[in-house]
Amino acid sequence: MPSWYTQNSGKVISLAIDRYCYLTLKTNSEWSPYKYRITYALTEIVQNSSEIKHPVVRELFRKFDERTLGLELHHFSDLPARSGIGSSSAFAVGMLHILKVYEGHVVDKYSLAAEAIRLEREILRESVGDQDQIACAFGGLNTIEFDHKGWSIQPVQISRSRQNELISYMVLLNTGIMRSSSEITKNLISNISAGVSHLERVGELANEALKILVSNNPISDLGLLLRESWKYKLLSNPSSGSKTFETILQSAIEAGALGGKLLGAGGGGFMLLIVAPQQRKSVLNALLDNFNNLIEIPFNYDFGGSKCIFDSEGAIT
Repeated sequence: MPSWYTQNSGKVISLAIDRYCYLTLKTNSEWSPYKYRITYALTEIVQNSSEIKHPVVRELFRKFDERTLGLELHHFSDLPARSGIGSSSAFAVGMLHILKVYEGHVVDKYSLAAEAIRLEREILRESVGDQDQIACAFGGLNTIEFDHKGWSIQPVQISRSRQNELISYMVLLNTGIMRSSSEITKNLISNISAGVSHLERVGELANEALKILVSNNPISDLGLLLRESWKYKLLSNPSSGSKTFETILQSAIEAGALGGKLLGAGGGGFMLLIVAPQQRKSVLNALLDNFNNLIEIPFNYDFGGSKCIFDSEGAIT
């Protein structure tokens, strides 16, 4: 959050996964009876951008109102919205990317991330952090550092076998609990001055995690760091947690998990566990047998970030 990193430094370890937000965009035909047709969880058919309910689409489509022909946009996603896994930022990055390609502009990942941050924070006035947009634009396993000058990104340089080992220790679960990350984050912002020591420790944990990743230290050591990270997240913002999640986490640890936390702002959504590969089956059995709403989400790395799959000339890029 800028309210933190403009006065203090910050650092995170970020991993982009191969679950995606997909967008298609085309110009309407001359005989189309509407200016804009937008399909996501809802379908909107309107004549003016100001009538569009989806805030990101509304703001980005404003400049097309003077065109004779309108636009048709379709969106679908591998994962649900409001779940703490960066779906809103993936949509913002994707929308900016597809409009740049549509207008014939060159796309660079840094500008894409920076514009998405500005869109969500300054134009839409959302209480969001500046991490997800960067992960969605760049992809990969990275350290992202923040300070009063802004942010910078650096790939974590580890071997393919180390990458595979890291993935083998991770279990991603959807709790099925939807929530507004912006509302939860508002509580963090309002109490940020009271949680300075907690937030400083979170930054230190990122450094410790990086040392584990780039060394021969066991990946299992990340489990304790994840537990500690979650403890300080709760101390900084108690609304990040929930009784349901704490029950799930305790059950996971009793079954053999080494650590875990809710992703994003917390309050619900997706949870990440660190589990030794030999314990994976017993942990999943214990959780899925006792918590009916939990769904395991298999995943791997995405190293490409936001990309154009098919453009108007038929080229795959």
